[in-house]
Amino acid sequence: MQLIAAAVLQDDEWVQSFLAQSREILKRAHDKVAVALTALQLPFQKASAGLFIYVDMVELLPEYSWEGEEALTEVLFNEGGIVLTPGRAQFSSTPGSFRICTVWNSEEAMDVAVERIKKVVSRVRERGWVQV
Repeated sequence: MQLIAAAVLQDDEWVQSFLAQSREILKRAHDKVAVALTALQLPFQKASAGLFIYVDMVELLPEYSWEGEEALTEVLFNEGGIVLTPGRAQFSSTPGSFRICTVWNSEEAMDVAVERIKKVVSRVRERGWVQV
């Protein structure tokens, strides 16, 4: 297996093609989520590409606390079927930041995830936490 990997990595043309394709996939995934977050007016850490987007959802918390972040995490999962990494799990100093992994799933799955995020954010904004 190592010999096969070594042979593949010695093929400069293949490596350059692979890296270019990977960069394009990363950029498309990042841009898809960034466009949705911008439309939702949710602040996020800007980047040209990457594996994750860090989004500030503090305005959606029922209260500004780690418990509020946990409550939003549960709503995202239970109501939207979305798994985002909450700030506390990333050793954030303040509640409300979430990490979205943009490349683990297919483009089609990311389309579904973006729609689910929109649905949950809209629901929380329209109804507040009383009816969520």
